[in-house]
Amino acid sequence: MKRVWEYLMMAGLALVAVSAIGAEPFLDWQNLKNPVYRHGDWSIKDSTAAYLNGNFYIFFSAFYFEAGSYRCRVSGVKTRDFKTFSDPLFIWRGEDGGWGGMCSPNLTQIGDTFYLTSNSWGDDPKHPNQLFYAVSKDLEHWDQDKPLAPE
Repeated sequence: MKRVWEYLMMAGLALVAVSAIGAEPFLDWQNLKNPVYRHGDWSIKDSTAAYLNGNFYIFFSAFYFEAGSYRCRVSGVKTRDFKTFSDPLFIWRGEDGGWGGMCSPNLTQIGDTFYLTSNSWGDDPKHPNQLFYAVSKDLEHWDQDKPLAPE
């Protein structure tokens, strides 16, 4: 009986291998280039990403010149193919809380919930930098600006 299962396993693996040979690649790797994503005059770094429902979601720090100085924002986009990208899903500035900006996103998934953490930026003695988190079920709509370990 053990021998029959071995043959069935080998036949199943062979079937999977043969069907995969003719399959289209998941991404068109041959035609991708660096940088993978660019947006106007933003300097993008600190990226984190996830895949959900056929889309890749990329979150990052975006440094750019605004209102007379360089600012940092946390933003995100989505793509299916790394060739075309959505408009920014959001731009978190931090100014509502008195900070000079937001940066360094990190993404964690626990169950069906995503947590995007980031920190404020700007070195204002009246507003010491803090850690924040946002919560989402779909990576597009976020309940944000929740302090993480305040003080």
